[in-house]
Amino acid sequence: MARGADLQALLALTLEEAAFGTEKEIQVDSLAACDRCEGSGCEPGTHPTRCGRCGGSGEVQDVQRSIFGTGLTQRTCGQCQGSGEQVADP
Repeated sequence: MARGADLQALLALTLEEAAFGTEKEIQVDSLAACDRCEGSGCEPGTHPTRCGRCGGSGEVQDVQRSIFGTGLTQRTCGQCQGSGEQVADP
Protein backbone atom coordinates (compact mmCIF):
# COMPACT_ATOMS: atom_id res chain seq x y z
CA MET A 1 0.00 0.00 0.00
CA ALA A 2 1.39 3.38 -0.93
CA ARG A 3 2.09 6.00 1.69
CA GLY A 4 -0.96 8.19 2.20
CA ALA A 5 -3.42 5.63 0.79
CA ASP A 6 -6.79 5.33 2.48
CA LEU A 7 -7.52 2.65 5.03
CA GLN A 8 -10.33 0.23 4.27
CA ALA A 9 -12.49 -2.08 6.36
CA LEU A 10 -15.27 -4.38 5.19
CA LEU A 11 -18.29 -4.37 7.46
CA ALA A 12 -21.57 -6.26 7.13
CA LEU A 13 -24.67 -4.24 8.04
CA THR A 14 -28.32 -5.16 8.12
CA LEU A 15 -30.81 -3.05 6.20
CA GLU A 16 -32.09 -1.57 9.46
CA GLU A 17 -28.56 -0.67 10.61
CA ALA A 18 -27.81 1.01 7.29
CA ALA A 19 -31.11 2.89 7.27
CA PHE A 20 -31.30 3.99 10.90
CA GLY A 21 -27.63 3.98 11.90
CA THR A 22 -25.65 1.97 14.38
CA GLU A 23 -22.40 1.99 16.31
CA LYS A 24 -19.92 -0.86 15.97
CA GLU A 25 -16.38 -1.29 17.21
CA ILE A 26 -13.96 -2.38 14.48
CA GLN A 27 -10.23 -3.05 14.24
CA VAL A 28 -8.32 -1.56 11.29
CA ASP A 29 -4.78 -2.63 10.48
CA SER A 30 -2.54 0.16 9.24
CA LEU A 31 1.04 0.41 8.09
CA ALA A 32 3.55 2.14 10.32
CA ALA A 33 7.01 3.42 9.47
CA CYS A 34 9.91 1.33 10.74
CA ASP A 35 11.87 3.01 13.54
CA ARG A 36 15.21 1.83 12.08
CA CYS A 37 14.82 2.97 8.45
CA GLU A 38 11.98 5.51 8.93
CA GLY A 39 10.04 3.89 6.08
CA SER A 40 12.74 4.18 3.40
CA GLY A 41 13.66 0.47 3.45
CA CYS A 42 17.38 1.36 3.58
CA GLU A 43 19.95 0.77 6.28
CA PRO A 44 20.57 3.90 8.38
CA GLY A 45 22.92 6.31 6.62
CA THR A 46 22.06 5.02 3.12
CA HIS A 47 19.46 6.19 0.63
CA PRO A 48 17.55 4.64 -2.27
CA THR A 49 19.15 5.14 -5.70
CA ARG A 50 17.63 5.70 -9.11
CA CYS A 51 16.70 2.44 -10.85
CA GLY A 52 19.34 1.47 -13.41
CA ARG A 53 16.86 -0.23 -15.73
CA CYS A 54 14.19 2.47 -16.13
CA GLY A 55 16.30 5.50 -15.16
CA GLY A 56 13.90 6.46 -12.39
CA SER A 57 10.74 6.68 -14.50
CA GLY A 58 9.25 3.43 -13.21
CA GLU A 59 8.37 2.34 -16.75
CA VAL A 60 10.22 0.58 -19.56
CA GLN A 61 9.48 0.69 -23.27
CA ASP A 62 9.88 -2.13 -25.75
CA VAL A 63 10.15 -1.48 -29.50
CA GLN A 64 9.16 -4.22 -31.91
CA ARG A 65 9.73 -3.87 -35.63
CA SER A 66 7.98 -5.96 -38.26
CA ILE A 67 7.01 -5.69 -41.91
CA PHE A 68 3.80 -3.97 -40.78
CA GLY A 69 5.64 -1.17 -38.94
CA THR A 70 7.01 -0.39 -35.53
CA GLY A 71 5.16 -1.17 -32.30
CA LEU A 72 5.93 0.48 -28.98
CA THR A 73 4.74 -1.00 -25.68
CA GLN A 74 5.18 0.56 -22.27
CA ARG A 75 5.00 -1.39 -19.00
CA THR A 76 5.92 -1.12 -15.34
CA CYS A 77 9.60 -1.73 -14.64
CA GLY A 78 10.08 -5.22 -13.25
CA GLN A 79 13.26 -4.31 -11.40
CA CYS A 80 11.88 -1.48 -9.23
CA GLN A 81 8.17 -2.43 -9.46
CA GLY A 82 7.34 1.05 -10.78
CA SER A 83 8.83 3.06 -7.91
CA GLY A 84 11.82 4.30 -9.93
CA GLU A 85 14.14 3.60 -6.97
CA GLN A 86 16.29 0.71 -5.81
CA VAL A 87 17.47 -0.09 -2.32
CA ALA A 88 21.08 -1.27 -2.44
CA ASP A 89 21.33 -2.15 1.26
CA PRO A 90 17.86 -3.03 2.61
